[in-house]
Amino acid sequence: MRDIELKRQQLQQELDSQKSLAARNKLGQYSTPYPLACQICDHLKQYLGDTVDSFLEPAIGTGVFYSVLSERVNINRSVGYEIDEHYYIPTSLLWKSDNIDIINQDFLKTTPQPDFSLIIANPPYSRHHHLSKDMKMELSRKIKDLYNIDVSGLSGLYLYFLILSTQWLIEGGISCWLIPAEFLSVNYGSALRKFLLDKVDLISIHCFRAEDLQFNDALVSSAVVIFRNSQPTKNPVRFSWGNDLNQPAVKKAIEKDDLSSLSKWTEAVVCRESYEQSSQPTIGTFFNIKRGIATGDNNFFVVDKDTVDKYGISKKVLTLVIPPPRKLNSDVFDQALANENNLYLITCSEPNEVVRTKYSGFSAYLSYGLSCGVNLKANCKNRSPWYKCEKRDVSPILVSYMGRDNGKLPIRFILNEAGATATNSYLMLYPKDEYKYLFNGTSFSKKVWKILQSIPKEVLMAHGRSYGGGLLKWEPKELESVPCPELAAIMKTSRPSLFDFS
Repeated sequence: MRDIELKRQQLQQELDSQKSLAARNKLGQYSTPYPLACQICDHLKQYLGDTVDSFLEPAIGTGVFYSVLSERVNINRSVGYEIDEHYYIPTSLLWKSDNIDIINQDFLKTTPQPDFSLIIANPPYSRHHHLSKDMKMELSRKIKDLYNIDVSGLSGLYLYFLILSTQWLIEGGISCWLIPAEFLSVNYGSALRKFLLDKVDLISIHCFRAEDLQFNDALVSSAVVIFRNSQPTKNPVRFSWGNDLNQPAVKKAIEKDDLSSLSKWTEAVVCRESYEQSSQPTIGTFFNIKRGIATGDNNFFVVDKDTVDKYGISKKVLTLVIPPPRKLNSDVFDQALANENNLYLITCSEPNEVVRTKYSGFSAYLSYGLSCGVNLKANCKNRSPWYKCEKRDVSPILVSYMGRDNGKLPIRFILNEAGATATNSYLMLYPKDEYKYLFNGTSFSKKVWKILQSIPKEVLMAHGRSYGGGLLKWEPKELESVPCPELAAIMKTSRPSLFDFS
């Protein structure tokens, strides 16, 4: 490591420490760790040779990519842009003797100069809510005019940087980006996916493991995206996954035609061959999946035995409810666990005047709720009466739809033997009409539950979405899309005939 790189690292620490984390979060200022920059530049050498004609870093910070790249190849010309004087002034002084021009301007407002052969960037990780409405409208209009792509207002600043910087590349120039991996799966990532597939020649995407954050101070999972500024070719896209870009745990080539058929590109990272959605049944083939009941205030509407006894709340206005996942130490919720937890959901649709007459204890509890302003909360104020929680049929199997990749199945399938209802901390699996007759007893539910628990972790992860720190999440439609061909062997759509004694 060169002395100047040691000075750069010291400078980075000093400059970061002089700004609050909240201020850096707003501007999306998270410096690329030196080892990760080394990984990326080592990986890029296969496309670069020994000399780079012209290098551009659109959000240079203190210049980690320039530092690493200039150790590995000869660079004829280098330019970096930095909008924040806090970083620009000391960075300019640091590199004043090197062959690099550092410019204190807003890169996105600068007229493109299409004469660069290489871009490497870790763009600002600013979330959409930190961007002004006018800024998003202006940048979205530019992308629409240039590429005829509509950009969602939920998109982060990195999307605008990646797409618009392409105007600075020569034909055939290489672009490499370290960006949040969320674009692979979220709906508002569709604009970037379309750009990479239709407007440039996408070469490769590497996804780092969700639990191995690349930035100590930014809770995002990261990906490295490499493409060439040229018309798309028929060459397959190289996907890889793991904590080392150059020695990934999983790697595979995906044809672009196949990639265009995927609603989420996370599916391309795992081995899909034996789980093709087009030919294999999914969980959604057999179940409708709904989010649990949104009460408006679980602390009020979910009551324990002590509260029931204190107010004398009638069991006629209560329904057994399963505890939240973090308080449930078993994947089978049976009557013994129900008796141990003694939790109930308020389920009453009687008008207030009837409640006062029939259920004095419950009426007293509602008065307590009024004094706390529960009736004014979002869900409650739109209901009549305000305490009327939704009533649901019993779901034989529940799912805790958030979890972490800790080596086990990242979500929990819960066998609901006690017939409890659930709040929105769960998803509820309801058999479709043609399969309901199979679930009359708990023995069949248990067979289905065991099959669901056996779904490979990688298959589940391909259909969910990942967040920083290894957090994983599934929406109802995402869980319905998970392939589960084993269910087809036991789920029969037609009732057996009354005269079929075989």
